[in-house]
Amino acid sequence: MVGRALRFAPEPAARPVKWGRELPDTIDWPPRTQSTGPNRRALIIVIALIAVVFFGSRTALSWWVDLLWFRALGYSQIFWKSWGLQWGTFAAFAVLTFAFLYGVFRALRRSHAADLPDTHTIFSGGNPLHLPVAPVLHAIVFGISAIVALGTGAAMQAKWPTLALY
Repeated sequence: MVGRALRFAPEPAARPVKWGRELPDTIDWPPRTQSTGPNRRALIIVIALIAVVFFGSRTALSWWVDLLWFRALGYSQIFWKSWGLQWGTFAAFAVLTFAFLYGVFRALRRSHAADLPDTHTIFSGGNPLHLPVAPVLHAIVFGISAIVALGTGAAMQAKWPTLALY
């Protein structure tokens, strides 16, 4: 390599920028590839299942020991009745809270429909980009309502003996 001049390939000419409707309707960065999607999704599902087994096994084992103890004493019906009251309380309060919050958020959305359009348009390089707002708001409303409903249901499930007295 001594005495030889290094030659580099000439750089290709830069493509001229065209103004107008050159941008795609949806901008997604980084570009998605088809090969990593299913593998990543399967990995997330496996990790979630392992987490559920890891964190839920202690509770499930506790319930199993309680069931065996109640059965040994001949009071399995009491176990199932208290278990049904616990989960019935959770389900009732979670569903009611979700329905109430979701309904209130949807009513607010309808009452402020002029303030919250379905899409917003921004211009980038002279090209209009339509950003859908309605699906994002719907997902946020659903998520917030579900999280608050699960928390309320769990809190009321912990206090089920107080409710059973009524």
